[in-house]
Amino acid sequence: MIEIIGESRMIGRDINILVGVCIVMHRRYEDFSTKLIPSLIRIFIQSPGSEENAKANKRRNILKLISELYISGVTDDIKHIGKCLRELVTSNKSFIILFIRLKLIESKRKTDSHFT
Repeated sequence: MIEIIGESRMIGRDINILVGVCIVMHRRYEDFSTKLIPSLIRIFIQSPGSEENAKANKRRNILKLISELYISGVTDDIKHIGKCLRELVTSNKSFIILFIRLKLIESKRKTDSHFT
């Protein structure tokens, strides 16, 4: 079942249905979520799809699913969401440049505030 959820062609409107299924499976099988979340993260990192659009959609839907599973209590570790976000930031050069610029601005603001 875990493989089916992870490999399914997720569409944004189907996420709520998947969350409902995961909640039921989590209640019924003790180790369901401990196997599901790492599987979703692995798929997120590998992001199947040769087309950039398909890859982005798959990643967006997996991130949304993991977030909804956290909100619904299927997982209680927010680090899973952070891991996906970190992967997004480090895999996209424009995010890295934005991050560096933000750090430089933050650094400059700190140094400028010492003189005011």
